[in-house]
Amino acid sequence: VLDAGAAERDDKLALFSCPRTFPKVHGVMAKIASIRQDLADLLPALQSELALSGPPLEYVSIQNQGDFLIELPDDFDPDRIPKSWSKIGSARGVCRYQPGPAVGQKVAALELAREFLALECDAAWAAFLRDFRPYLARIRRLTDALAEVDVLCGFAALSASDYVRPEVVETGEGEGALVEIEDGRHPLLDAAAADSARPVVPNAARLGSRGVSALVVSGPNMGGKTVYIKQCALLCLMAHLGCFVPARSFRCSVLDGIYV
Repeated sequence: VLDAGAAERDDKLALFSCPRTFPKVHGVMAKIASIRQDLADLLPALQSELALSGPPLEYVSIQNQGDFLIELPDDFDPDRIPKSWSKIGSARGVCRYQPGPAVGQKVAALELAREFLALECDAAWAAFLRDFRPYLARIRRLTDALAEVDVLCGFAALSASDYVRPEVVETGEGEGALVEIEDGRHPLLDAAAADSARPVVPNAARLGSRGVSALVVSGPNMGGKTVYIKQCALLCLMAHLGCFVPARSFRCSVLDGIYV
């Protein structure tokens, strides 16, 4: 019913792709196409008025000057330019003209049809929302279910790769948090380098209240500090989501948050 590409581009005038569902919109579209064809059919007559030989004459569109203009060399014989033509502007080597009244009338009709199209599209969109409203709650439940299936399918695909099952352990009272990563890899960097001849260099991390409870990460610019820190956080997040992680082994306690 609706054009998905036009929706992504936020192009309401191209959104209503079904003539049977939106006949008024497509009626105005047909009128616009007819006017454009009429304008194209006028080009041979305009070329004859100029007594111009050579390649077929074409319209040009110039920002802040207008559409359906005729561009001629600046040394073109002015006596051959019809009196009904209006000079719009010029640039290096060319002059631009608004052709005679026949083109002007068609351009005015085209602008009016475009305004009608915008009004019809607004009305069609309002009618579509009104008709869609009774199904909104059902559609939301469906999209939520599809989103969950999509995530679970992604988890399943990762479990079949070289990712490992994380181990989430309970810590005793007063023991604090625990994070142990062996040969961990940043998941996004790992995916980007899947087809590369240069594999991702794995990293380890061991943090816990009984040993090292904090790390100070230093090094040169572009040395991988941010990647390493984000890798540790992302693997913890993936583990708590129930997803396999890119590492040789991963073990952590239940964490209450990731603070940045």
